[in-house]
Amino acid sequence: MMEFSFFSSFPRKRESSTPLDGIGEGAISEDAQILAAYCHGLFDRTEALAALLAWAGHKPIADFNPDERRENDIDRLADAVERHLKLELLAERLPALKGM
Repeated sequence: MMEFSFFSSFPRKRESSTPLDGIGEGAISEDAQILAAYCHGLFDRTEALAALLAWAGHKPIADFNPDERRENDIDRLADAVERHLKLELLAERLPALKGM
């Protein structure tokens, strides 16, 4: 089985980009313009998101709460589903939804 790695396509520093619990993770290019990491939930932490955006040169003009944004986005999606799907027809075909 052959494994393809994106990291092999650009020169990178030998050290990892992100130390996690004493273990190196990710990679960063020699010119520090490309950061690559695989950390599930990395953008869910306000501090980590702010640090990554600062590294990329972002200067925030307002406080940003990713949890609040996520909840607002989920609410918008639920509103769109309720507006555009005929849930009563779906409930007829899925007994668990009857009475919703």
